[in-house]
Amino acid sequence: AVSSSAVQSVRSVPSLPTFLTNMAANEIGLSPTGKSSQDAIGQGVALVLLFRHYLHDFRLPELESVASFYNATLQYDPAQLNDECPYLDVVFPSIDKAISITRRCTLVSCLWQVCGRSKSYAEMNATLGPKFLSNLIGQESYKCVVDAFGMRVGHHGTLDRLEKLYPSMTDCQVDLVKPKHIFWIFENFGGPRGGGVLRELFFCRELAIGQGGKLATQYALPNRKYLGTTSMSAELSFLVANQAKAGPGTFILDPFVGTASILVSCAAFGAHVIGSDLDPKVVHGKGEGTIRDNFEQYGLQTRLVDLLVNDNSKPLWSRGGVFDAIVCDPPYGVRAGAKRVTNERTDEDSASKKAKLNFDATTQKSSRMEAYPMCDVITDLLMFSSRMLRMGGRLVLWVPTIGTKYDPKGIPDHPCLKPLSNSLEQLTRKYGRALVTMEKVLEYDPSRHAETWKASLTTSSYSDAHKDIRAKVFQSRSSSISSTSSSSSSSSTG
Repeated sequence: AVSSSAVQSVRSVPSLPTFLTNMAANEIGLSPTGKSSQDAIGQGVALVLLFRHYLHDFRLPELESVASFYNATLQYDPAQLNDECPYLDVVFPSIDKAISITRRCTLVSCLWQVCGRSKSYAEMNATLGPKFLSNLIGQESYKCVVDAFGMRVGHHGTLDRLEKLYPSMTDCQVDLVKPKHIFWIFENFGGPRGGGVLRELFFCRELAIGQGGKLATQYALPNRKYLGTTSMSAELSFLVANQAKAGPGTFILDPFVGTASILVSCAAFGAHVIGSDLDPKVVHGKGEGTIRDNFEQYGLQTRLVDLLVNDNSKPLWSRGGVFDAIVCDPPYGVRAGAKRVTNERTDEDSASKKAKLNFDATTQKSSRMEAYPMCDVITDLLMFSSRMLRMGGRLVLWVPTIGTKYDPKGIPDHPCLKPLSNSLEQLTRKYGRALVTMEKVLEYDPSRHAETWKASLTTSSYSDAHKDIRAKVFQSRSSSISSTSSSSSSSSTG
């Protein structure tokens, strides 16, 4: 949430046409006096972020995480960004940080400096004035992008809109291949359900673009050398990496590494990573490739510290405060269930059973796999993260959810970990998954935060949210199919 004073400061920051007109053409962030744009405006830099109309719940948490990575405090009204408005007015500390944040975000389309903002083209021409562009950029080249939200523009529509703003764009050199400057004409019709009425018109200068599309193409799953049935898409993996604040100098663990989709994204941002999994075939490969192949494919092998075979319910780490982030997409039990190792006395076991199990003659015990309930996965992760994260480190994990909203009670409170955000991705009408981000805010104390905390959860209702998740998913699907069949039967009878 953003305070009312922050919202008021967003609205009180002056617009930029005057500053833009006086700005040196070849230096985005400097005024003619040589002062930064922050000094020139006073309270910060008022810019506009255009977001991709995709994964709505993830957009602001990613923006805040990336801003925190660059030690930047942003001021904006979160209510502005919704289904009918894909852009957000933001006050940044400086243009340099605004550009860095935009280029790091995957769900930000581009960063604008607003030249004019109106309700119609006649009003826009009056705001800009004649020959606005020639006064701003002189004889330097430019191109203009025409786009709309809630309306298809097309080729003829583009020409029509350019013609409407022709008085403000005369006497300038157009270069569609390598322009010095890029400007936008953007219309907001309120989305697909906006009724076709123009709500707001922008004429803006592009300062930076997000890299979501580029990363999704470069790291697309079909191009990977090693894949599994639950490999995460590049877009979602980079979202997790941003939430974890992955970057040079950070050390990140994935305790359910799988095919390392998330760790590849973290390594691409400069982090050193380590992964572990219970299944040796996953860690070391199945003969058709290995996790290391994915890192080598992108030249990231030097950032992969190691891969370990480890049971998350019995972690092998002895020293705490090691990791800057712990990221994971644990098996929910819908397509693939989590497993853990348990010990079984072998006094009454037959010789054939001993041979089948992993028998240890020194302890007279044999290990076997058993189901690892999702509620236990979560509590073990919280226990582990509270001990192994550095102060300020983050736990970023995916959890399953039934319905169209995620219930925060699905994860218990831990005194060492502060919840920051949860973002829902709806997979079907009845089933989805939420990306939950938590930050370590209190040093781990074994006397208070170990078994005592875990024992206090026995009477909590949190486990019900993830108990028998597979049965709930297929029950909801069966109910949906049954209701559809009943409706069809009724219609046929009628």
